[in-house]
Amino acid sequence: MEEDKKLMKVVADGKEYLLEQGSTFNDLAHKAQENYENDIVLAQQGNRLQELRKKIKSDLPVELITTADANGRRAYRRSVVFMMQKALDNLYPGQNPDIHILHSLGEGYYCLFFLDGLQQKISEDFLVALKTEMKALCKRDIVIRKSSVPTRDAMEIFREAGMISKEHLLRYRSSSSINLYDLDGCKDYFYGYMAPSTGVLKYFALRTYDQGFMLLFPKEDPKKIAVFKPSHKLFQIQQASEQWGDMMGIGTVGELNDAIAQGKAEEIILMQEALMEQKIGALAEKIAKNSARKFVMIAGPSSSGKTSFSYRLSTQLRAQGIVPHPLSLDDY
Repeated sequence: MEEDKKLMKVVADGKEYLLEQGSTFNDLAHKAQENYENDIVLAQQGNRLQELRKKIKSDLPVELITTADANGRRAYRRSVVFMMQKALDNLYPGQNPDIHILHSLGEGYYCLFFLDGLQQKISEDFLVALKTEMKALCKRDIVIRKSSVPTRDAMEIFREAGMISKEHLLRYRSSSSINLYDLDGCKDYFYGYMAPSTGVLKYFALRTYDQGFMLLFPKEDPKKIAVFKPSHKLFQIQQASEQWGDMMGIGTVGELNDAIAQGKAEEIILMQEALMEQKIGALAEKIAKNSARKFVMIAGPSSSGKTSFSYRLSTQLRAQGIVPHPLSLDDY
């Protein structure tokens, strides 16, 4: 420490840097960036992730997180989504533009677009305009700011912006305040850390898919968009799950919280079980129609319920007049 110059020594990934006292992790990132192939988006100090906007208050070694790291990729994706929302606000002022990110698919997110609560048809012209505006925001390198606001004020912000599902979600938040991110007047709430500014959000792609569009990201190479390989069966399962949620009146987490608060948790579980049993029954009927089929293979990750599923399928097959013999490989 050189007190006369008010400097402090910071060690980041084994290298020493001299910074002014009160500097942020972002100041460190700017000084160290030339030593990293990919953009620095977060920092880690003392086993805790830190956003770059925060001041360095400890002399513990720092690890700089880039877009090549898992935590860096997650922050990058969140930030691109936020930039996309801001781009839509610019393109459709006063029309309450909203993006519903339904689920991940491959190396991207499947999205639907709404104006004033109505789903919009996706065209190539729309995606070209959206990408152009996002690129313009990236070029401006706008700082993504974070502030703590009272939960009730945040609910009012989301209500005025037409983000009813988020306003609904916050009704059940016990904390009196939440952290809101602000991108040039566009405010939102995210579960996780964000990149410091739009300048690092250079790599993304948009393409039409089904009734919506895909927001695509890099994979192994942070500077190259991953090739989109549609998995239609997985997409159909994800869509079926969305439809089940809507059918049961719990299409959002806020609606699920409502149902639980109203004492409907057991009813939801029973309805879900009935829907699953209906699916298994249809599968058993399909198997029974082909008498030449002798083996049914069930695959899935560890502890995903393969053995339990085999017994439920066996019950339905017996109802079809077939005598199955489940063979578990847990203890073969």
